[in-house]
Amino acid sequence: MGRAIQKRWSAGRPIEATSMPPTLRRMTLSDAMIVVAVTAAGFATARACLRVMPGSDPAFAVRVSAVFVALAMTIALIPLRLRRPRPRRPGGGPGMVACCAVALAMAFILAEQANHWLKPAPGPSSAEPHYRTINLVFNLLRLDLYSPAVAGAWLALALTGRWRPECDWVDRAGRALGFCWIVSPFIVMWLP
Repeated sequence: MGRAIQKRWSAGRPIEATSMPPTLRRMTLSDAMIVVAVTAAGFATARACLRVMPGSDPAFAVRVSAVFVALAMTIALIPLRLRRPRPRRPGGGPGMVACCAVALAMAFILAEQANHWLKPAPGPSSAEPHYRTINLVFNLLRLDLYSPAVAGAWLALALTGRWRPECDWVDRAGRALGFCWIVSPFIVMWLP
């Protein structure tokens, strides 16, 4: 994409032409390295969670892996949005708003789980050694919490007239992930 030329006018005549820097942020090698590392961290987290729950069927393993990779990617896009060159409003695009909504929903889940971790486990703790970990995994897999967060944030952007997508890869990736978070509960309902 070329540079935009801004003309300044005085008394009906252009007096000066200056070039404005493009707002497009291209994906760099360091961005790609961060995306690969975050994807690996999501798969590693899913694998560790599946070790705690032996005997899980393959469909559940795919769901766990997909959710943890999507969570990791969503959270990673927030600091990637803040890297230079960044737009004038780094938190204003719908992609960034979707990522922040999912991060806020996940923060509420983790705060609720921290409250449960401070309480003693129900029943004898030797019978369920990984009760709290399994409870945390199942609560992080609750797609019905992420979907309304993103839909509500996007609805607020649209109703206030602030839906202004940025034209770079970070915002597009955030919008794609936001769309996935919105439709994922419906897809899970139709799966066997």
